[in-house]
Amino acid sequence: MSDQTRTLDDVMKQIDEQFDGSVERLSDLLRLESVSTDPAHDKQTADCAEFCAEMLRSIGFEAEAVVTSGHPMVVAEHPFHVASHEGALPLLARLLC
Repeated sequence: MSDQTRTLDDVMKQIDEQFDGSVERLSDLLRLESVSTDPAHDKQTADCAEFCAEMLRSIGFEAEAVVTSGHPMVVAEHPFHVASHEGALPLLARLLC
């Protein structure tokens, strides 16, 4: 078993230990005025996308807020190790803010 393999108990313990910080980050995100259906909030929507990208970068992802013809999109990639495979597999996470 690799060092990166965790048991469910390990994961639940980490969730408990980081709960308050997670709620704080979620609260920060929810305070952003980013009503994407209202063009008056275009700047705030872009700010929200950058906020999400920064949150992902803070946990090891390579992330960027991408300008599109519509709403901004956050694209992030994080290598992770799968015990049954050699090396790392890329994980592409797309979050729409």
